[in-house]
Amino acid sequence: MGGGAVIHLVLAGLLLVAMTERHWRPAPRGDRQTWDHMGSTLASGVRVIRSSRVLLGILVIALLGGVASESLDRLWPYHLVQEFDFPALAGLGEVGWFGVIQAGSVRGAIAATALAPRLTRLGDTAHLARSLLVITVMLMAAVELFALSGSFWIALFAFWATDWVRGAEQPLRMAWINRGLDPRSRATVLSLFGQADALGQLGGGPALGVVATIRSVRAALVSAAIVLAPTLPLYEVLARREGRIRLKLPR
Repeated sequence: MGGGAVIHLVLAGLLLVAMTERHWRPAPRGDRQTWDHMGSTLASGVRVIRSSRVLLGILVIALLGGVASESLDRLWPYHLVQEFDFPALAGLGEVGWFGVIQAGSVRGAIAATALAPRLTRLGDTAHLARSLLVITVMLMAAVELFALSGSFWIALFAFWATDWVRGAEQPLRMAWINRGLDPRSRATVLSLFGQADALGQLGGGPALGVVATIRSVRAALVSAAIVLAPTLPLYEVLARREGRIRLKLPR
């Protein structure tokens, strides 16, 4: 733990030097830390989202994504422990195996995060939407495979795949949301999307926990994948809308 604290301190020092805020403009002194200013900022973010069907659609997607992610994040360790005998590997017990699993998840997610923008036309919002549709299909398939597999090794790969795919999804979704946002309301709008995800976790996590209690953990994980199904036609509708908007832009 001490080593981790030292690494965080060193990283904080490096970021302080490397990540300067060159174009940041502070709010006027009279508007800082006031309820009126916070209220107007929130209202501005809400107006931005309400004025855009695309942003409203992405907000719904974030809400459903929160429902699915919460159940997966809470139930995957229990599923592995209850359904499988961990293979003997270099003397690793269950604790050691979870270290290996987390290491594979993190390394794969980092690679996916770096690779996804290279394979997507970030300036083409319709292409972004369809890329996210494909990623969601892959995520649903991985969660279903993890839930239903009877093999430890297949379940392990499927779980890794869920984290890798989610790693690829995040930068693409953020690029999509940020397209055309007013810098004055960007932070508030992004915060609202985070709140939608959190609301999905708060409401959907316990609901799928009830499914796990009444039926089984497998059933709850399968339900988590099914929750994402409505996002597929929504992605397609938004992709078509983005395509029409792009065609109307002046050349």
